[in-house]
Amino acid sequence: MPEPTILDTIVARRKLDVAEAKLAKPAQALQAALAGAPTPIDFAERLRRDRPMAVIAEVKRASPSKGDIAPGMDAVAQGMRYASGGAAGISVLTEPTWFKGTLADLAGVRGAVESMGKTRPAVLRKDFIIDEYQVLEARVAGADSVLLIVASLDDETLAQLLDFSRELGMEPLVEVNNAEEMHRALDSGAAIIGINNRDLRSFDVDLGTTDRLAGLASGGVLLAALSGISTRADVERFQAAGAGAVLVGESLMLADDPAAKIGGPGAHTPPPPGGRGPAGPGAGAGAERKKKDPRPRGGRQPAAGDGQEEGGAGARGPGPRRAGRAGAPPGQGREAAGARSPPAHPSAPPRPRARGAGGGRGGGGGGGGGEGGAGGGGGGAGGGAGGGGGAGSGAGGGGAMRPGRPPASASSCPGARGPGPRRGAPGGGAAVRP
Repeated sequence: MPEPTILDTIVARRKLDVAEAKLAKPAQALQAALAGAPTPIDFAERLRRDRPMAVIAEVKRASPSKGDIAPGMDAVAQGMRYASGGAAGISVLTEPTWFKGTLADLAGVRGAVESMGKTRPAVLRKDFIIDEYQVLEARVAGADSVLLIVASLDDETLAQLLDFSRELGMEPLVEVNNAEEMHRALDSGAAIIGINNRDLRSFDVDLGTTDRLAGLASGGVLLAALSGISTRADVERFQAAGAGAVLVGESLMLADDPAAKIGGPGAHTPPPPGGRGPAGPGAGAGAERKKKDPRPRGGRQPAAGDGQEEGGAGARGPGPRRAGRAGAPPGQGREAAGARSPPAHPSAPPRPRARGAGGGRGGGGGGGGGEGGAGGGGGGAGGGAGGGGGAGSGAGGGGAMRPGRPPASASSCPGARGPGPRRGAPGGGAAVRP
């Protein structure tokens, strides 16, 4: 019998999480909470608005391949840095064991960007979604889209989750890594397809993956390049291959000034309410921050894990809807202040001390949510500012991922704080968007 892949191991853990979440909070309770959920925006349309290249910026504390990236990061503060830099989307990792994410992180980011109105970034739930229960959790927490990984789903479950997401007003980002998965995604009617340069079975990265697969997509589909993107040259390369969006994670998490890295020299990181936050790029991009961000609002810190980075944009309209069959709803997770961190490679993941309930038809799902967060989704990390040294500069030196885009104003991002302390990542913090 072949040894389980990293993806197999993570999905098996999520199945247990979802089963527990359903016991803690039945699906009917989530269905009842839908009436009070914030209204979603059209994910594909929001990405297209930033043509020719939209940036989906990712909030993640850790990953299976890298271990801890920013374990004490305040997800809301980081999300507002991305919003102030002009990100079209914010991807929030909610897997608790290897990525140290929570649904509370997602709910917090969504609440913080709400004041920006229709100009706000779309919010994506990044997780290993295998059950309708997790889709319900995401919608209740305020997500505009969810990630569906083709490698972890059979065709029937993929179609079911696509339909159910659309019934809830969310167009999913469907992730592929090879030609077979691309054909399956196209056959399913996916409108936004993310080509992951990281193979989730081994977590190896090959930037040529997007180059090879982009030509297989049909005309109406919006493509996003995911993982391994850190420089402007990377973004230009994937734009030339046909991508309309990039998902950028680690390089932004480690950047001195994430807003400037996304939006260029004109990006402005507004101070937090009360005006006590450090100045944004206008006062000197990359300046050391005097204060650390406060600890996040809740959740435990699961083990180190690696997040594939996704992005996406698609134009083909959703397929015909089917009646969604939501599994039991997600449960509010229990926090574990001293949760044990699993090994960097999840081949034999330890059982976390505290998990949210979860479970459901077809697979894993939302672990326990942090305090204040909707549904399951695992514990949050501790406080402290995330961020640090930026990734190396790409073509064009210190230009931004997307120079020339007007940054969000301080008034439109009232909760944004200045970048966190430097981590000494190579290359300073050159922006990436062409």
